[in-house]
Amino acid sequence: MVGGVMGQQLRLGFVISHLGPGGAQRVVRIVANAFAEDGHDVHVMTLFDEPVDVNELSTHVRRHRLGCRVRQTEEDHEGDGAHMLWRLMRSACRLLINIRFFTGNVLTLRQTFRAVSPDIVLSFVTLTNLMTILATRGLSVRTVVSERNDLQLDRHDRNVERLRRCLYPMADIVTANTHGALRDLKQFVAESKLAYVPNPIAVEASNAIVEYQGPTFICIGRLAYQKGFDTLLKAAKQAFDVLPTWRVAILGAGPLQRELASLADTLGISGRVDWIGHVSDPFPYLKAAEFFVSTSRFEGSPNALVEAMSCGLPAIVTDASPGPLELIGDEEAGVVVPVNDVNATTVAIQRLATDRSFRESLGRMAEVRARPHRPDIAIKTWRLLLLPT
Repeated sequence: MVGGVMGQQLRLGFVISHLGPGGAQRVVRIVANAFAEDGHDVHVMTLFDEPVDVNELSTHVRRHRLGCRVRQTEEDHEGDGAHMLWRLMRSACRLLINIRFFTGNVLTLRQTFRAVSPDIVLSFVTLTNLMTILATRGLSVRTVVSERNDLQLDRHDRNVERLRRCLYPMADIVTANTHGALRDLKQFVAESKLAYVPNPIAVEASNAIVEYQGPTFICIGRLAYQKGFDTLLKAAKQAFDVLPTWRVAILGAGPLQRELASLADTLGISGRVDWIGHVSDPFPYLKAAEFFVSTSRFEGSPNALVEAMSCGLPAIVTDASPGPLELIGDEEAGVVVPVNDVNATTVAIQRLATDRSFRESLGRMAEVRARPHRPDIAIKTWRLLLLPT
């Protein structure tokens, strides 16, 4: 649809921290590329530089690397016995330093917005959203922000939580990818400003299918605390005791990679874990697997889960957050287990591995429930939200 909706070309600005690995990054790539194909003037602005962009943009999308500085707060190692005045001074200094970096990034964003002059700005993830709202104040631009996680469990420090409550009502639209997150946002954002937008899944890059060494269940995610891979590996160990030919494939990279590999070795299952790493196209691995497992401690609406379901894979998910539960339904497309529960996860893995008819029945419904996230359907929702009719 060249030329945009009703022939009107708009200038759209997408703001995100980086285009490295991540679910929000994949959504930015898919949506930005789709709007560029529609004929709109699309600009993607990344705050921080990653060594490699794993989410590549269309040649029709203009990329702006802002080169903002990031400040990682040091941990307080003084312990409970430290002098209270000293601890308060350290906390105050860290707060002042973080305010400096935050303010500097806001000014950099504002300068970029003035130079690009977008009609609409869409930002992703809490801290970037806060900076974007401040940076667009007084500018003639429609500001849309997107929450990506469970607000109840993905908690920030008190200052960020206060800022979110103060600044989100200033945005023109606040979106979320789960209805549960929208319910939480209603506590401080007018309902008329809230909108649900589904994550569009990626289009398969190829029709290839990999070959595993045996029947395999698959897990995809950043190797970080949030994703609960420690629970997964412990459950896999117990499940493998009665599933002698089964394997687990893990796609992703992250800060806990060495720690998790060491845990697999300690559990004695290293030889049955395929560490695939980050891949730009997960579909060859998904289509070769029997089912999908997510042991996350909190989630938004995980892209990997939807992609797995679109391939007809049933899923095991935790009950930590509403997003995965909305996708799975009442055991319609998968099995729900308590978060951090190794034994329940073990039982679920064994059940899906040994009951083919149950697995196939769930898989058929998984494919149906994933259809609203197909790009040709999901992008229509984004168009209705962002573009004038």
